[in-house]
Amino acid sequence: MKTVTVSREDAHWLDELLKDVPLTQDLDLEALAEAGRVLDQDPEYVADYLKGLFVSEIYNAMDEQGINANQLAQRWGKSRQYLSKILNEDRRVNFTIDTIVDLMMQLDRRVELHFPHKRQHTAVIRCVRKPVKNVWESPSARTCAESVSNFNLMAHQPAPEIAPYEYNPAA
Repeated sequence: MKTVTVSREDAHWLDELLKDVPLTQDLDLEALAEAGRVLDQDPEYVADYLKGLFVSEIYNAMDEQGINANQLAQRWGKSRQYLSKILNEDRRVNFTIDTIVDLMMQLDRRVELHFPHKRQHTAVIRCVRKPVKNVWESPSARTCAESVSNFNLMAHQPAPEIAPYEYNPAA
């Protein structure tokens, strides 16, 4: 069991926040895991989740570039209303891969698709924040490459079970 230590101020805030929340039982965790497995098999849920990731990346890129939606729409050559429908995840807008690629290119982003087997789990590890002259010779890049290699070795293993944790406020 993992232990989390927090400051007295945070402990008081957490106590107030959680005072009426019942403890999680093993059966609850099993039901939650099963619900997650069911959602992972629902194409509508998965599509909505991926659309949400796409929208999140748009907002991140806009924030990094210091632009707003009006500026992005103008740069893209599309109406602000159309972009708003995408950003608000309007169900009536079912955009194509072409739209995703075109929009992300306006934000200096590359789009990559990956289709792992349903029993495989994928994680994205961002290793290098700024380009350097010879990135693969730097110590941090070698460590990152080793981490990615080690992760790839583990990728064919079953997903780990969620471990419960114990909340212990600082004394």
